[in-house]
Amino acid sequence: MTEAERERAIRSLQERYARGALTNEEFDEKLDKTFAAKSHAELAELLPDHADWADTAPPEIVASGSDLDTVERHLSSGERIEWVGRPDPAKHFTRGDVFLVPFSIMWGGFSIFWEASVIAGGAGPFFAAWGIPFVVIGLYFIFGRFIYKARRKRRTIYAVTSRRVMTIVRGRHDQSVDATYLHSVPNISTSAVSNGRGSVEFGLSSPMTGWYENSGMELFARGQMASSGVSFYDIEDPRGVADLVERLRDEDRAR
Repeated sequence: MTEAERERAIRSLQERYARGALTNEEFDEKLDKTFAAKSHAELAELLPDHADWADTAPPEIVASGSDLDTVERHLSSGERIEWVGRPDPAKHFTRGDVFLVPFSIMWGGFSIFWEASVIAGGAGPFFAAWGIPFVVIGLYFIFGRFIYKARRKRRTIYAVTSRRVMTIVRGRHDQSVDATYLHSVPNISTSAVSNGRGSVEFGLSSPMTGWYENSGMELFARGQMASSGVSFYDIEDPRGVADLVERLRDEDRAR
């Protein structure tokens, strides 16, 4: 349970007291129990009839101790963790694959056919070597990018804090961090599939970046990726995470 969740519960009690739904004794008793509560379930028992508060409950933090430690190393003074999650490495295809799969097959197929024709025709080592990079790129387009994406997802941690949304990618010797302050998030959009998983984008989507995002093609578009904002791909409860960030953003701007 986060401090932000406790603060929302306290505000809910104050609103009920102001409307006359609670007496002084009931308000004091529930307020004391709210401060003593250690989980969302305990708070829910105090406010079982207040649906508005229940709807604002943030998604649970389901993360290992090492993931939490990794995020904590990048926090500034007074910043607290609100949510930590990971992308699903088993999710392979994205909306961009509607274009990328046919393109990959055409590129890879033509490159392999051209290389095989050159070798079979005895055109010489120069022409044979000339086609190798195109074959390698074609093979990456067809299946290599899925291997790269799955490995990158296993090294990726997503986090929402009281001040920022961030993506942390662990390397062999260091970690790369891409973060955006809550007050700088211009737009929040979500996408979800039938199993409840989906993605959240904290920024303005661009038609030019839709074909490669979360596709394994980031190696060829690093400059454009930097301008597309932070995104959480293939996570549990994307709507809940988006609602949490929206509330934290509104609270941050109100300060």
